[in-house]
Amino acid sequence: MSVSSSSSSSSSSSSPSSPNAGSPRPGSTPGTPKVPVNAVATSPAAPVAPAFPANPNLEKVLVSLGQMAEDGSLPRNIRRGAQGAREALTKGNSAIDVRVAGAVSLLDDLANDSNIPVHGRTAIWALISQLESLQ
Repeated sequence: MSVSSSSSSSSSSSSPSSPNAGSPRPGSTPGTPKVPVNAVATSPAAPVAPAFPANPNLEKVLVSLGQMAEDGSLPRNIRRGAQGAREALTKGNSAIDVRVAGAVSLLDDLANDSNIPVHGRTAIWALISQLESLQ
């Protein structure tokens, strides 16, 4: 077993699979590790700030929207709309009242959809009232 593995490793190192596999990249030194061209340098020590302030009511709404987006008893357009409302709430580049208003608008459109079951419409109304209390 060890004979076959050592022979395969010696054969693979003597004949590279691509013509440039053995040569270093232009501009790099032979001792540096190869980094893909499209790699993005990130700082592992940089803390990640949340996209929204820690608000327990908002977190409950986000969890409920996530559950609604995964609920197989709801039509696909309702699940996508719930995911869209969740994404609208988590955008960090606008004020919380603007995000809430956008999510309420999306949810209101979903509640008026003729395909939504009664339990889905009731859940959306509950989410809208929770969101309106945040404004």
